[in-house]
Amino acid sequence: MIRVLRRENYIKKYHPKSNYIYLWFLGVNPEKQGKGTGKKLLQDLLDIADNEVLPVYLETSNPRNLNFHQKFGFDIYHEWNAPFIGFKVWFMKRNC
Repeated sequence: MIRVLRRENYIKKYHPKSNYIYLWFLGVNPEKQGKGTGKKLLQDLLDIADNEVLPVYLETSNPRNLNFHQKFGFDIYHEWNAPFIGFKVWFMKRNC
């Protein structure tokens, strides 16, 4: 639990003080992957963000996710080699 709280405190330092949408988790059943389900879920969220004129922030520790999110206009704005977690975390955002 302490690791999770430390991670969350670190992440909050890199989020804006103004309003934004935070994509905490996006997952698709492995049997449904590659069929557009994740794209549809993410696009629905981005449509809301565009309508509300809000940026979207997320983090990923899976390098395979970088290209997926970049296709939707996300950019990496910070990288963190989390010492107490043991892996790299990429901070990404998409402006509206």
